[in-house]
Amino acid sequence: MTKHIEGSTVVSDNKDAVYIAPHYLLTTPFRRTAALTQKLHRAGYQAWIVGGAVRDMVLGMMPREYDLVSDATPQELQKIFPISKGVGKAFGISLVIYEQHAFEIATFRKERFYDDGRHPRTVHYCRSAQQDVLRRDFTVNGLLCDVRNGQVVDYVNGVEDIRQRIIRTIGTAQKRFAEDRLRILRAIRFATILQFDIEEHTMHAIVKSAHSIDILSWERIRNELFLIITSPFPGRGLQWLHHTGLLAHILPEIHSAMEAEDNEFCRALDYLSKQSANVSDHHKQAEALALLLYQLPGQTQSIQTHATTICNRLRLSRQQRTLIISFITHRTDFASARGMTQAQLKKMIALPQFANHLRLYLVHCLTHQHDLATYHWINQQAVLLKNELHPTPLLNGNDLIAMDYAPSRLLSHILEEVYTQQLEGKLKDKAEAIQFVRNHFPRKGI
Repeated sequence: MTKHIEGSTVVSDNKDAVYIAPHYLLTTPFRRTAALTQKLHRAGYQAWIVGGAVRDMVLGMMPREYDLVSDATPQELQKIFPISKGVGKAFGISLVIYEQHAFEIATFRKERFYDDGRHPRTVHYCRSAQQDVLRRDFTVNGLLCDVRNGQVVDYVNGVEDIRQRIIRTIGTAQKRFAEDRLRILRAIRFATILQFDIEEHTMHAIVKSAHSIDILSWERIRNELFLIITSPFPGRGLQWLHHTGLLAHILPEIHSAMEAEDNEFCRALDYLSKQSANVSDHHKQAEALALLLYQLPGQTQSIQTHATTICNRLRLSRQQRTLIISFITHRTDFASARGMTQAQLKKMIALPQFANHLRLYLVHCLTHQHDLATYHWINQQAVLLKNELHPTPLLNGNDLIAMDYAPSRLLSHILEEVYTQQLEGKLKDKAEAIQFVRNHFPRKGI
């Protein structure tokens, strides 16, 4: 009798024989990969799809890419595929061009003696697929697929852990995390994205090892953090980061605030994920981090200080820093929009990334169960005023100089005031603007 896992992988009567569903084998990326591996088979070498792609197919998801492993060494691969080069020579990874498509192939290897909690001191090639699998991180990522018939080879009970929806390390969790500290964060990331639980011993080792992520580069920590808090179910991931103590080493400002009320932070991220389907990764990351800062107690200035510190710590790009600071600076503006003058409202709607600001305001309202009337009103005003947001200024600096105003820092103040009056609809043309300046900024006072 056959059974199914997630409606995708067929498990035969033989409990040891597991096969990927046939429709995956018919996709163009899979067939291209199969053609390359068959060339390796004809040359007398092993070749398998490994890792996340196999896991995703077992789950019924379409892989974004296929990772390949083989017992062929980089030198042997170069003989089979003349157009190839080592892209990770220290780890036996080769980039191969075959039929005008690029593939990365990793040579089977054993690793020993991790000195820095990230990279092995020694890497030895081997001819055993099983040995290569046993050095990997989690059972769900330790599956192999034979492209010739779609059979899944499982040395680590990964299929059963997928069925049970569990993240578990291959081997002893404490040892695996000591080898590579990044695996601690990857465990949270995989559990968050896949909506799996974390196996008890693996979770215990995460808590025990949380402090050790301090040796990782901030760029790697940032990348894992962003993958967690911009995932489809980020609230659970943030809660795990908090409860394991990892967040105290990444965002201590947020961790401390979550001690009092963690649900608010998690709920905010979950609402944001539902509103961000068509948002670029770059903006998703900035919005998610800004939203966490939104929840901090205190005045805008103190939160801006926290934001600057966090942006520096995470090595964010200048563009993301500017976005996040802007989100924090204007975080209270939207709630008071109905009390703004016409000029203030137009300036707010004309903000760069106004849609992002408005989305954060919506999420803030949803998180705190505030009435959405002001949100809907701002949306309506944005439509009504869209052709009035960026009028050509009635005056410029040359006009003021022609009026015998001496160049000074006050010129920008005068121009800003004229533009505000223009946005208010109180100045209609250049003549009115000139008269306004003469009445309100007599040259004697400059």
